[in-house]
Amino acid sequence: MEKKTAQAANRGTIMTQVWRKFSVILVVMVAFTACNRMEPVYNVEEQAIPSGTQQKISSEQVGKIIAKAALDKGWLVNETKPGLLHCTIKWRDHSAVVDITYSNQSYSIELDTSQNLKESDGMIHRKYNERVQALQKEIDKKLSIVAYN
Repeated sequence: MEKKTAQAANRGTIMTQVWRKFSVILVVMVAFTACNRMEPVYNVEEQAIPSGTQQKISSEQVGKIIAKAALDKGWLVNETKPGLLHCTIKWRDHSAVVDITYSNQSYSIELDTSQNLKESDGMIHRKYNERVQALQKEIDKKLSIVAYN
């Protein structure tokens, strides 16, 4: 009988050890996943306007195309001066503001401010980057259409 009691106690100890190891692995995985949400801030620097488009449109028209692309992707757009758009996007309790500078040669998108995106030391939540990349893709698509019309 004592042998069975010792075996049961041993199994309980083994289960406790397994549970502790599982808990440690789980904590590490959660921490890694949380860190994985942060990425370097994605800025677009001097993205070239397609040469076929450069020859067909003015800087003012480029600004209108960029504004249309931003609006289509859910951004609010304010033209602060010729060659500069101040764009804001909000979702849930997050928001970001970017400055888009442009000419008929190129455009740039740069983060101005953010709220609830954990921006720090050049890092930001990946959802911000996803939205800027989607905006860039939409701008490039609309500018390319002009080149082929």
